[in-house]
Amino acid sequence: MKTGKRIVAVLLAVLLVLTGVPLTGFVGLGEQLLPIAGAAVSGDYEYEILAGGTAEITDYTGDGGDVTIPSEIDGYPVTSIGDRAFWYCDDLISVVVPDSVTTIGDEAFWYCTALTAITVAEENPNYSSDADGVLYNKDKTTLIQYPI
Repeated sequence: MKTGKRIVAVLLAVLLVLTGVPLTGFVGLGEQLLPIAGAAVSGDYEYEILAGGTAEITDYTGDGGDVTIPSEIDGYPVTSIGDRAFWYCDDLISVVVPDSVTTIGDEAFWYCTALTAITVAEENPNYSSDADGVLYNKDKTTLIQYPI
């Protein structure tokens, strides 16, 4: 019985080591290699490069105020705002979301107590906003976030 447990333990250890390899590996995109995981920093944003060669904003570290999310960071199109990227950003007053952003994560602007408006570029294929600064899906059938 002890031998069977040892074999299972060794197999599990090998499996854990092997499953960690892709997290530190690279994905080929044409002739360019992109890291699958790992954060980068540009200005007031932390971001990750996604497998498709686009960027996801994972954290906002700026002072708040009126913020326009860039459509591109370090040459990568910004297509996603990650879960809780602006979470508890007490000094965030307004946010402009570009048309390049096609995914907004859960609680992206949650607990932003000074937030008065979220404005989405009209050309955005997945999101929209109204005159009151409320964030909706494109056809305004789903409320995503409203300013406090």
